[in-house]
Amino acid sequence: MNALDQPIQEVAFKIDNEDLGVLLFALNNWGQRNIATSVEERMSVFSLRKLRQKMEVRQSQTKGSLKEFKLRIEPVQAYSMINLLNWFMTYQVSPVSYEYNVCRKYRDEFHAKLLTI
Repeated sequence: MNALDQPIQEVAFKIDNEDLGVLLFALNNWGQRNIATSVEERMSVFSLRKLRQKMEVRQSQTKGSLKEFKLRIEPVQAYSMINLLNWFMTYQVSPVSYEYNVCRKYRDEFHAKLLTI
């Protein structure tokens, strides 16, 4: 079995501290406004809680740094983030804002990475 036959266990992407703050803001906004009703939504919420904790720890570790760092997340978290960012871009921010552009950038990046799986 070669490396291409094995499933990808993570989605890795480069992000800086400022963009991480925008994604955390979107994640927190979504968490305050949405209540999970189905089993799939509850699994997504659990997955996103783990991701939020991971992102908060990484943000505190890199406080004040301008360098980009690599963040690795699970494919299910990337899929949940795509849905969350679509919601955030549609209902919460102006299409001409910095936050919108950051969300669009990472939504497209998550989508591209998931297509390779």
